[in-house]
Amino acid sequence: MSVAVALALLTFLLAAPIASARELFVTASGSPTGSCDRSDPCTPQQAINAEARGSDDVEIASGTYTVTAPLVARDQVTVHGPAHGLRPTLVNDGSGSTTVPVGPNSGAIYSSRTLALRDQASARRLYVTQTGTSAFTLEMESNTSASDVVVVATGNGSWAVNVSGGATPLLRDVFAFAGGTGATAIHTYADNLRLRNVLAIAPNYGGDALDIVGWGCLQHAGCRGAVTATVDARNVILRGALADAVLLSDYAGARGVLNVDHSNFRSGRVLAPGGAGTGSLVDRGTNQSADPLFVNSQVGDYRPAAGSPTIDNGVIDADVSGFDMDGNARPLGGAADIGPFEYVAPPATPVSPPVSPPVSPPVAPGTGSGGVQAPPPASSSTSTQSPPVFTPQVPTACRRLKAKARSTCIKREQALSACRKVKTTKRRAACMKKAKRIGRTSARRT
Repeated sequence: MSVAVALALLTFLLAAPIASARELFVTASGSPTGSCDRSDPCTPQQAINAEARGSDDVEIASGTYTVTAPLVARDQVTVHGPAHGLRPTLVNDGSGSTTVPVGPNSGAIYSSRTLALRDQASARRLYVTQTGTSAFTLEMESNTSASDVVVVATGNGSWAVNVSGGATPLLRDVFAFAGGTGATAIHTYADNLRLRNVLAIAPNYGGDALDIVGWGCLQHAGCRGAVTATVDARNVILRGALADAVLLSDYAGARGVLNVDHSNFRSGRVLAPGGAGTGSLVDRGTNQSADPLFVNSQVGDYRPAAGSPTIDNGVIDADVSGFDMDGNARPLGGAADIGPFEYVAPPATPVSPPVSPPVSPPVAPGTGSGGVQAPPPASSSTSTQSPPVFTPQVPTACRRLKAKARSTCIKREQALSACRKVKTTKRRAACMKKAKRIGRTSARRT
């Protein structure tokens, strides 16, 4: 190439306009074919699946949106709710599919999901729900992030969050709630998933707060062989009916590893069904196992109550946000709190001097409509949202047994449920054989 041609090419490249990021707008009355400009808002599917590329910004107005096919944000697209007011609610029932091109002659098919983040996409200030069975609410891939997001899965066998692999995805100030039987709040294959101020709840039979699954494939140019899945957890609360964390392996030599500090979980509920070789818990210190004491979890309020051990027992690092999910500054006290909500002490009730005639009873305080949103009582008549509340279930096989036998039966059924998550046939069979012996040895001795 001559110098003249090279200079001409350089001049052309410098003069060529650089595509700027677009701002796309979604409203409840938006058009499925709209341009997504502020004057012509569109639907979530049109904005995220059809229009958003590069570093585009998608703002979804408050409201409830039925998603008929998975939303797939790609490139460096950011999907978020308004800075103030209620988070928009995105709902899918497991139906529909979305194909995303990944090459000139191929595409990735997404189904049974509400929202998927790929490439370096991010999400914030959303309320994402999945009502299907064995479905995902939020799926994340390598280098994606979700902040200030409520993620709810209501179906049996569903996952609220699924991190499908890759390096350094981030969940920050996220409330993941999996309400079905055999459901999981957070499931990950990622090399190093970072959890900061996350609350993961799976309250029903067979529910796991966190599953960490090592994986792999035959080593070749496109695969690394055995891959250890790792979670870096800080300021996290994990509570599952079956397990607070399950460490699994889907491939020989792969492991699930939980590195955790300044968090609230029960170490006795961290399970490795395949044995110590398939997973390990690395306790970095300053963890706790006491009841986190929520305001009223039975009606959906998972903020810390007065006296909660999570208050002022967290820590700040580069991945921790300066605000909690209610918009309160973090920290409010001497240190950050564990979990996505900072404790806010109720205002002191002033003592009024006696007057004549007696003062009328005070009017009940308002419901907090100042743009702050978090899970309030499920029966609330306000316009705020909350995760559904489920009554814990007893396995069918155990219901007619007396108290002591029922307790042993539940332990056995829970262990079997954990073993079913082991995908390797030989290891699953060994795990289930061991689980079936729970309670039977002691029964023979008596």
